[in-house]
Order: sequence, then structure tokens, then C-alpha cells
Amino acid sequence: QAFDPDRLGEQRLDAAAEVRSAAVWALQGKGVTAEALPSLIRIFREQPDDRPAAADLIGALGPLAHEAVPELITILETDGERFPGAAIYALGRIGPAAQLAVPALIRALVTECCYAAEALGRIGPGAVEAVPALLTSAAHDDCREEACQAVARIGIQALPAILSVLGKESETQPAV
Repeated sequence: QAFDPDRLGEQRLDAAAEVRSAAVWALQGKGVTAEALPSLIRIFREQPDDRPAAADLIGALGPLAHEAVPELITILETDGERFPGAAIYALGRIGPAAQLAVPALIRALVTECCYAAEALGRIGPGAVEAVPALLTSAAHDDCREEACQAVARIGIQALPAILSVLGKESETQPAV
């Protein structure tokens, strides 16, 4: 079957896996439209080796890719250590429309701290529940910058959690 990258959304659902794989990699340099999203979700779900490229294209759609969020969460939580960064990166690029992914991204802070912190920051104020976990992550040198930037991007909504953490720290420190 011939491949026309401009018609991915029309053609790829019936294509063989090899053709879908060629399509997703060809689109990496070309870009993609929202019409391709169902095909990209299918490729992401069914073709593990093509997940990084499919996730990149899904993320490139930004908020238009909000329909992919549940599938990205599922793969993030079940794919083990194969390509978690690809799903996390796509969720971050979807931005505030990926708010449903906040609990999964909080859990991902343990193993993929920098990627997960950046994604949470891109979700913005909708990720306020992640602030305590981000503050904990900020205590580690390997993720400090990303975690602090994420808290800053969450904005003023993060203030109660910040004050709570600071209050707990002052309770455990001796008075000077």
C-alpha cells in the first residue's frame, strides 16, 4: 500500500504495521495534523518500537491531542522501563489538557524525575496536587532545576503547599 504522509489519518488504520511504522517515522520531519491522531494513538498502543516517534507526533499536536491522554497514561504505567520518557514528554507537550495524567506523572517522579517534573510544569496550575512531590524532588540535585521550574509554572496555586512544607520544616528545626 502506498504511503502518503498527508493522508495518514485516512489511510493508516488499515495499513500493515510496517507501513504504519514507515509513516510515523516519515512524519517526524514533516509534521502532522489532528486528523492523524486516531492512527497515531493506534501506532503508539500497538507498535512499541515506534512509540517514541508516535509520542513525539502526538505531543506536537499540543492540546489537540487531549484524546490521547488516557492511552499515554496506560502505556506510561504498564510499559515498564521501555519508553516511559516518550509518554511523559507527549503529556507535557499536550499541556493543561493533560491534567488527567497528573497522578501518573507524580508516580513517575520516582524514576523519571526530570521528564515528569517538566511535564507537570507544562500542565501548569492543573498540576497543583503535584507540588509536595515536586518539592521533595527538588531536594535532589539531579532534578532540582526541573522541579523548581515546575513549581514556578504551577504558579500562585502552589503557595499553600509550599507554606505547608516550610511550616513542617520549621517545626523540626530547633529555634535559634
